[in-house]
Amino acid sequence: MCLVCGRIFRHLTNTHLAHHDLTPERYKERFGHNGGRSLMAHAVRRMHADNAVRRGLAQMIRRRPIVDDPALRSRGGTRLRAREEWLSRRESGRRPGVRPLRDAGGRFRAAAAAIAVS
Repeated sequence: MCLVCGRIFRHLTNTHLAHHDLTPERYKERFGHNGGRSLMAHAVRRMHADNAVRRGLAQMIRRRPIVDDPALRSRGGTRLRAREEWLSRRESGRRPGVRPLRDAGGRFRAAAAAIAVS
């Protein structure tokens, strides 16, 4: 139950508390809740914990792909970059004198010209 407005919830969310101009920390402090206590019903918290155990989330969090997969280790953490990401990095201003490749609407000029031609 929200102790400000009296409405009943299964989980007091940050969004609801923001309507009262409160953060979860300030709400707990104002109404004397333990700082480590969650603002959700015990049944909901239990359901989330059971789902996490069933799905094996703890093992997924502890898994480090770079250690497990030798192929990733040999690549040194690099990944393929999309052309648009490369162009965005290029026009970010690292090299002086390079003009932006985008039009006023934020689209790439070369792509817009290709669409206009076809």
